This record gives sequence, structure tokens and C-alpha cells, in this order.
Amino acid sequence: MPGRSLSKEVIAFLVDEKYSWPAEQREDYRLIKGKNLPPDQFQQLRQEVQRNEAKLAEFKGELSRYVRGTFTDAASIRHLVSDALGPVRTGLRPASPIVDPDTYLRALEDQNRTIRVTGFTIKRAEPYVFGIDEIYM
Repeated sequence: MPGRSLSKEVIAFLVDEKYSWPAEQREDYRLIKGKNLPPDQFQQLRQEVQRNEAKLAEFKGELSRYVRGTFTDAASIRHLVSDALGPVRTGLRPASPIVDPDTYLRALEDQNRTIRVTGFTIKRAEPYVFGIDEIYM
């Protein structure tokens, strides 16, 4: 994958497999449109469609290691992109691509296990630190 060879973080999203993709936008729709072609041209088209579908499956397989979520339309991907870019914008980006979300979430929880309260005038020299489990409801 080109982005990986340049040490760039890959943030990928795929169309949900259950989504009813418009038939005319599917690769194999070309076979329906070309059904009246001469047999040799139709055979060539069929081979091209099969090759393209195989390459797409290969690309999706490679991309699946970096997938942050699936979507069905622009509205459903908006929050996914925002959630994925949040850590990048705040500088809390994970050191490696998120391959296992559970491991990443555990590490994130460990980093944020305590809350340091600042901004209050109190007699203590140091601000009070709460454990997240002490205030979570």
C-alpha cells in the first residue's frame, strides 16, 4: 500500500457489505450493458470485469487492516471521519495503526485513568487527582 511505504497513517473506511449498492455502479453491471456484444468482445469484457473484481477484493483485503468503520452514505461516514481524525488533531494519535480496537481502547483508558482538576483556588499546593472510577456514574 503506497501510504504505508511512506510511513503515513492510513485511515480507511469501507462501504458496508450489507448496503444495497446501486446496480449500475457495480463492476458486473458492465456485463448487463454488454450482453449484446459479439461473443469474443463479451468474453474479453467478462475477463476484464473478473480481473477488476479480483483486484478490488485484494485491495479491500489489504485495506481491511486499517479500516476504522463501514458506512452507507455521506451522513453515516461523517461521524466516523470526525472520530478517526480527533486524535490526529489533538496530537494523541496512536503510535501504530489501530489493528485491534480493544487493545487501543485499553491503552487509551490507561492513559486517561485519572482526571487532574485545575483552576480552583484551594489550600493544597497540588491539584487534586481523581481516579476515573471514582467519578464515573
